Amino acid sequence: MQIQAFEDYMKRLLRDNSRESCIRWVKQFESWRVEHKYDLTYDKLVRDFATHLYEKGKAYSSIKTGMTWVRRYLRWLGESQEVASQKQFEIPKTYYKELYCPTKDVVDGILNARNSISMPYGYAIYLLSVTGMRDSELINLKYNDWNVVRGDNGIPHISFRLTITKNGKPRDVPMLKEADSIFKEYVNRIRPEILGNVESIWLFPQQKNPDKPILRKNVEFYMRNLRKALGNTEVTCHSLRRYYVTKLMAEKIPAETVAKIIGHSNMRNFARYFRPSAEHLADALGEL
Repeated sequence: MQIQAFEDYMKRLLRDNSRESCIRWVKQFESWRVEHKYDLTYDKLVRDFATHLYEKGKAYSSIKTGMTWVRRYLRWLGESQEVASQKQFEIPKTYYKELYCPTKDVVDGILNARNSISMPYGYAIYLLSVTGMRDSELINLKYNDWNVVRGDNGIPHISFRLTITKNGKPRDVPMLKEADSIFKEYVNRIRPEILGNVESIWLFPQQKNPDKPILRKNVEFYMRNLRKALGNTEVTCHSLRRYYVTKLMAEKIPAETVAKIIGHSNMRNFARYFRPSAEHLADALGEL
């Protein structure tokens, strides 16, 4: 009841996407709080919830976002009931060596399971691994945002033009060649089947409401289902960016170029995305 009242309050302050993100975090927080029987007068609520998320492998940036909304929610609750002031704490940062990069077998598992979940989410999640996009960038792709381009070697590549990005700067993203046939299968057969005789500007439209793109919360929901199906608790939508980066770096594409493709200007942050396998390292050593 109080979450609904909080959502009604936030409708006056936030746009739809931000409000949806806020309420998802608040619901997750309340579910955790009730499960562990924490009272609102406990002054380490936020700290313990952040620790819980960290232990589940949530990224530092995600935890920071979640804590922002939880604090906002607690301040709102404090206007009508007793809520303890939360003690300050530092969110633990994930070390580079702990960051997970999916293997080819995991990505193949996602590919093989694409038809077992609601369309077009299976194809959309797979596309994250072969483009390095963020899920927020992928859902905002319009059908006309992709094209076939040829480099100096004449080899055609499917490329996407991202106009809605995290840093607000448009960029072009080439797709890995290994996904050509899957993407063509989607645009030539699956997407027309989803739409029927209806038009849509979105590359990944909702099946029941083609005027809108697929929902980010549903992408996360189906990603959780895929984790269970694969028996892999570490793979996330964001970790699929590391698979893409590692593939490009293995082809000896300069790090600065790869960073530009995935939308990173800070090379220190970008370094966390390259996770070389034993095979990559052996190849790099050559005959040494």
